Amino acid sequence: MSEKDNKYVICLGRQYGSGGHKVGQYLSQMLGIEYYDKEIIAKASLQSGIVPEYFEKADERAPGSFSQMLTTSMFAVGGAFAYNNALSNDNIFMHQAEVIRSLAQKGSCIIVGRCADYILRNMENCFAVFVSAPMEERVKRIMKREGIEKAEKAEEKAKKVDKLRRGYYNYYTEKHWGRADSYQLIIDSSILGEEQTACFIRDFVLRALEDR
Repeated sequence: MSEKDNKYVICLGRQYGSGGHKVGQYLSQMLGIEYYDKEIIAKASLQSGIVPEYFEKADERAPGSFSQMLTTSMFAVGGAFAYNNALSNDNIFMHQAEVIRSLAQKGSCIIVGRCADYILRNMENCFAVFVSAPMEERVKRIMKREGIEKAEKAEEKAKKVDKLRRGYYNYYTEKHWGRADSYQLIIDSSILGEEQTACFIRDFVLRALEDR
């Protein structure tokens, strides 16, 4: 692979509570590349002039799950007001997509969620990876991380967030969230743990780059 073509992006999908966030951070440290998650919201808000609140509420939510927020006719946008069609899910998605493309152009990086693998589908060195884990392991992680005392509550939250992410991904892409044919690699983080899962993904990506 030539010097000019050595830029790559790892697009990281994840089940809620699978440790995908931590896996991505480990990957960033191991590879020495940027890691983007919630930062995408901040950058999209800054570029669009739309206050971050609307990006946060629409984050990885398909149209319909965001509609209740758009019940009034006008919203603050960059200190002024705009009609609610300026804040539709599709426009929010468009602004985030522009940020994702610009980040990918700047240099190698890891981008979490937000349909990045589909947005960057025409990029040569774009790797779509999905991190999963059994529900039992996810529940334990959620309870510990968020201080939830009851396993039932943690499982309920995992299922709810997964449903939102699935709906968002399936709506905006031509693929299916969490299904094998939508990714180049799906890995269960409970087998190796977060750090070793990151090592596995790192080795997978670097080997793939060597063969190109």
